Amino acid sequence: MPEQSRLADPSLAAKDEHAALTRANSRDESIQHVALAITVQEPRPWQVSVQHAGRALSRGGSRFFCMGASQTATLESRCELLRSLHRPGDPLLLPNAWDVASARAVVAAGFPVVATTSWGVAAMLGHEDHADAPGDDMLGSAARIAGDLDVPVTVDAEAGYDMNPAELVALLRSAGFAGCNLEDTDHATGGLRDPDRQAEWLGAVREAAAKQGYGLVINARVDTFFGPWLAGDGAHAGSQGELVEDAVRRANAYLEAGVDCVYPIVLWETGALESFMSAVRGAVNVVRLPQGHSVAELAGLGVARVSWGPILYRETMAYFQDRLASIRE
Repeated sequence: MPEQSRLADPSLAAKDEHAALTRANSRDESIQHVALAITVQEPRPWQVSVQHAGRALSRGGSRFFCMGASQTATLESRCELLRSLHRPGDPLLLPNAWDVASARAVVAAGFPVVATTSWGVAAMLGHEDHADAPGDDMLGSAARIAGDLDVPVTVDAEAGYDMNPAELVALLRSAGFAGCNLEDTDHATGGLRDPDRQAEWLGAVREAAAKQGYGLVINARVDTFFGPWLAGDGAHAGSQGELVEDAVRRANAYLEAGVDCVYPIVLWETGALESFMSAVRGAVNVVRLPQGHSVAELAGLGVARVSWGPILYRETMAYFQDRLASIRE
């Protein structure tokens, strides 16, 4: 049966959710990885929930632990805070972190939210980015960050690690993430997912979060410009304008599906960015590229969220390598 029909039929959706939970019961290793990844002296409420989930699975129980009222209220307040900080013209600034130490530095510098970078987290784990790293390891490492901090954490969940919406949302909630990035690259083919099917999938993620009483802030990444950028065609002015139409179609479809913000990663060319901003009907996240606009200029364009992706991680590693070289001199 077509996916759209299944999403539209509540009885079939319920059967799918039940089947997903049944399959999840046999996948205890993944949530145990997340549970084992969280180790602090004074656990936050969601840390306890993930650890309980791992123990429940070891006894053959459900994969997902039901949060109590106080834990839910704490997480929901962070979701609400994160959502409220998406203000067009007064953007939320997100210098991306890759481990607990870098996340603590972000908070100490006065930033109210921490966002992770999948590139940096994957590198820390010894993997390449672009969904090469196991999802369990990636989310487990990010869960350490969420468990250590008293501010909202939004996780780069890449393309969802092949989880169905109910499974993904339950795991994000158990780990205590206030938000997530979800991208539309199809890593199996190297191309982009069909925008209509991606919108349906994002809508299903939103629906699954609503069913769990979870105000997850969804930042939908639009990767129209990303492939050409990686191929070396997107770094020169004048090359992005012809891609705006596809990016706008995707962005508006995802917003209509219920996401909170759209993220046309590596869109930086002035004309293309202005066209995108004028046509998109919702909050926009832009990455702060070195050759791109300043934060003040992005605010003037109405951007609601500015992130740095892997840039700070790469700059940090470049400095480290330079220092190592100087030691050998």
